[in-house]
Amino acid sequence: MTENRIEGVAVFGKDGGFYFDSGLPSAEPVLESGVGSSRGTLTVEQNACVTFVPEPPRMITPPSVDDVLRDNNLTVKRTTRHFIVTMKFPIIESEELTTQSHKSMWSKTKKAMTEAREKIKEEF
Repeated sequence: MTENRIEGVAVFGKDGGFYFDSGLPSAEPVLESGVGSSRGTLTVEQNACVTFVPEPPRMITPPSVDDVLRDNNLTVKRTTRHFIVTMKFPIIESEELTTQSHKSMWSKTKKAMTEAREKIKEEF
């Protein structure tokens, strides 16, 4: 790890604010990396010694999506937190046929979700 030693003026505010001015022109390329905002812990000691420890980079992973059930007009997927249910109904069917297919799709969905939950319980 390379270190850059820069002398300057540090200003400590009463509200806990901290400001450092190197006194160098803004066009001078002193720092090659680490420019911009950083998250971490800034520790200020009584004798005005300051230590900054940056947080490690965050690894954001998208949720995994598993297929639980695939039927003609019905799909059930499971993420790490939720079930995603997609039902498709034809427009030209009568109300009774739509209600009947809706009930049958929900019963299949409930059964598939119950089986998936039981499988998760067995894994843990």
